[in-house]
Amino acid sequence: ELRQILIELHGRRGKTEKFQEIPSPAGPDFFESMYQHGYVIFHKEVNIRFWHFGQCIEYAFVKLHRDFFQEIPNFPALP
Repeated sequence: ELRQILIELHGRRGKTEKFQEIPSPAGPDFFESMYQHGYVIFHKEVNIRFWHFGQCIEYAFVKLHRDFFQEIPNFPALP
């Protein structure tokens, strides 16, 4: 079982050279799915080295014990 996950998500430039939102699978469903499986974000960092290629953001997730989530109102049961 994975306890920590580091992922870098990439957006892209549109025809107008403005940054577009990070496309799926990194939309709200992705983050909700991670949360429902017990992962929470503990670090977020913009990757400025390759910023000219598009929007790059690193997210670090850690998996918490299911007891942690019991005190959160309306939290769905973990699998």
